[in-house]
Amino acid sequence: QKGVLEKHDTTRLILIIFAAMIQLFTGNRPLVLLLLPFIIGLLVILNLWSGYYEYAPTTNLGLWGDDFQLPQSLTLTLGPIFVLGNALLLNVLFNRNDFIDRNTYITSLIYVAYFSFYHAFYQMDRLSISHFLLILALFEVFKLAQNEKGNKAVFNAGFLVGLATTFHPALVLFFPFLFFMVIALRPILFREFSLLAVGFGVPLLYAVVFSMFQENEISIRLISTSKDYSKIQLDFLVTATLIIFTILVSFLALNKQSQKTSIRAKKLMRALFIFSAFCMLLGGLDYIFFGQIERFSLLFIPISFFLTFGLSIKAYQWLSSSLVYLILIYTVGKLFLTF
Repeated sequence: QKGVLEKHDTTRLILIIFAAMIQLFTGNRPLVLLLLPFIIGLLVILNLWSGYYEYAPTTNLGLWGDDFQLPQSLTLTLGPIFVLGNALLLNVLFNRNDFIDRNTYITSLIYVAYFSFYHAFYQMDRLSISHFLLILALFEVFKLAQNEKGNKAVFNAGFLVGLATTFHPALVLFFPFLFFMVIALRPILFREFSLLAVGFGVPLLYAVVFSMFQENEISIRLISTSKDYSKIQLDFLVTATLIIFTILVSFLALNKQSQKTSIRAKKLMRALFIFSAFCMLLGGLDYIFFGQIERFSLLFIPISFFLTFGLSIKAYQWLSSSLVYLILIYTVGKLFLTF
């Protein structure tokens, strides 16, 4: 009975800590972002202790080479740094575009918690770099306005997505989705479409020439093996369930808030839903053909926006908060699971 009480008290303490974290990050306190490095560092230490995610001996950088042998200490450091940078950039992007009427910092926490389900969180690889470049591309896409020229923005967006594709060649499928994201924000002229295509193609051309010169082999797999299948299955089941509920809450929140949401915010959300469709397609192909779930992690870029928006709507705040609780509980709990 004493052991049961101790477990109950521990669980209660963890839930109180999670509740306090959500409260802090949803408030307008930018200093709360200083907690992110400690949260990320704690997750990395817990993974090193539990051995839940194994570390690859080499680093795959797509067309730039697939067998870089970087010191483990370097990849252990650079991986979390990319995660931290991506989380902060997403938060800036959310607040800068006035999706809601106040600043919030929960976007960064949601991204960190969701992304911790994947190997790329714990060591630097081409996927974490691709996240960084795609987020920068979103900055450019979100600059587009109805009555302003978008030459520079569309070229930069195409260039950044093309550069991301050099690290992660499967992103070549993203180009038509990028085109529809631009159309969701404004009518695109032929000249702008040409700039988008040129921007996308320039880094790819240089990377392909470099790869041919170096005689690099392009590996379609993101991780070298698919062992620990039970872990992959569990992560897939949990993340897929949470993703489905998150998107459902987002639709409900958008419908509830449709009259108060600005036209521009609706267009931005439409672009993010197009982005989500691509991520689900790519993740589904990855799972079906390779038994991996790594590419689903790209979905957490738009998901972080959707769930943040859901938390801002009082009618669905309890449901959105419950999802964040589940994410945080599994984020920490999975590192103590052994198979």
